[in-house]
Amino acid sequence: MKFKRWRVSAPIRDVNVGCALCLSFVLAACGGGTDEAEISTPSTPEQAAPANELPAVWSTRSLEGPVVDMAASQGAAPVLAIAYERDGLQFFNFNAERIAEAAPYDVKALADGHPATVAGANMTIFPGLGADNTLKAYLFGDGLLAPVEVALPLEATGIAGLCSGSTGFGADDLFQVAYWTRSASSELKIGRVSVVDEEFIWTDTGSERSQAPIGTCRFEAGGVSTTSDSVVDAAMLRRGDYEARVTIGSEGGLFVTEADEEPVRYSVRDGLSVRAPEAPTAIVAVGQPLGGGYPGGVIIVSGEVAPNDYQAVFIDPSVLTLAED
Repeated sequence: MKFKRWRVSAPIRDVNVGCALCLSFVLAACGGGTDEAEISTPSTPEQAAPANELPAVWSTRSLEGPVVDMAASQGAAPVLAIAYERDGLQFFNFNAERIAEAAPYDVKALADGHPATVAGANMTIFPGLGADNTLKAYLFGDGLLAPVEVALPLEATGIAGLCSGSTGFGADDLFQVAYWTRSASSELKIGRVSVVDEEFIWTDTGSERSQAPIGTCRFEAGGVSTTSDSVVDAAMLRRGDYEARVTIGSEGGLFVTEADEEPVRYSVRDGLSVRAPEAPTAIVAVGQPLGGGYPGGVIIVSGEVAPNDYQAVFIDPSVLTLAED
């Protein structure tokens, strides 16, 4: 197997993606084949859910341990990325099946994933924060048995949080990233990531200042917005003209905020074989219809459903997203 040399050019290093893809086979050799997930039988309510209640309908089997963050990609074959507190990154499909070996990366945070073609291979790429709080890309796709971590060519350190969005720029552009640092918690810096000759390239595109320390950010049609509220985790649920921010409160609980209204707390109703965590630690949301029984999209939360039993639980938000259909 031929390993390509990493190229360096001042002042920003270009990361060789081809080399990183080769390394994944070394990583995969440390373990066996992909585990087949045991998925729960979906629970279909016989009657409409009461107001401010959402049904849990699906779940993974027991995860590797406590979850520090999750993120999802969209598209025809969405991927769910789960980062564990005790090192480890694992990818699932939306049938709750493991589709990759767990990779031993210390991931601090994840942003939305994006489909891309890199070195001729179809990939899903999740921007994230590595153990040193610098920007990374986590790749999974054709020919890979486990996710691969690649350092993105950005010299910023001490990054505290990030978000990502799709791009409308050139053919080589993959996605946009916005981030803030611990030393400049009110300044959001924005850039785009592209790939040229199998090298990741970072291009600064601007910065914005917030009146308060940034807690979360998100890409929207008009740019990037930030919030400063203290929540465990947050996600955007979008479907057509419907848009809501779904959060896990600092003391637990699932909250939905539509437009400029006050947050509304929603309870989660357990299914026959699905149990939702009482204190979720991470959340993702996809509002568009998906295959596998999610006509109204899905909200996914992770947490402890029983002593030392951690799962990702799929929640049906149709009462929100299909209310006016």
